[in-house]
Amino acid sequence: MATHIVQKKGTAPTTPTRDLVDPFEVMDRMIDSFFGRGLTAPLSTRWPELGELQAQMPRVDLIEHENDVTVKAELPGYTKDEVEITLDDDLLTLRGETKEEKKEEDKEGRYHRSEIRRGSFVRSLQLPSAVKAEEAKANFKDGVLEIVLPKAEVTKRHKIEVAAE
Repeated sequence: MATHIVQKKGTAPTTPTRDLVDPFEVMDRMIDSFFGRGLTAPLSTRWPELGELQAQMPRVDLIEHENDVTVKAELPGYTKDEVEITLDDDLLTLRGETKEEKKEEDKEGRYHRSEIRRGSFVRSLQLPSAVKAEEAKANFKDGVLEIVLPKAEVTKRHKIEVAAE
């Protein structure tokens, strides 16, 4: 908060005045002082375990087209053999697991930093419509899994024209 001296020309200086205070700024400061980093901090900074969990979850796009539903998932570091896809009614589940590498001193040197994550994930998505599971196709290329699920006939959108009387 800035303090300003208010003085009119030809008069003696008056007492300092303060700028108007934003009440939301005051609330933010109170919350920050009570909770440490405050509620405005990202969840991953307040609960590091949540940040780790979010980092392991693949990012997905779920796109509904006229005749199919497409799911794209970023799976860097995984191979197609480390990914499992299951479909139960309209619930699509992706599972992945990478094996932990041994971190031993090798012929070329020893580890000073190891940031490549190994582990597993499970991600389930509710599909927007019924699909034909037996006709689903999956493709894995450059760390991106793409699943195309043809819609069941009963769920295709139909335009109904309104007749004039």
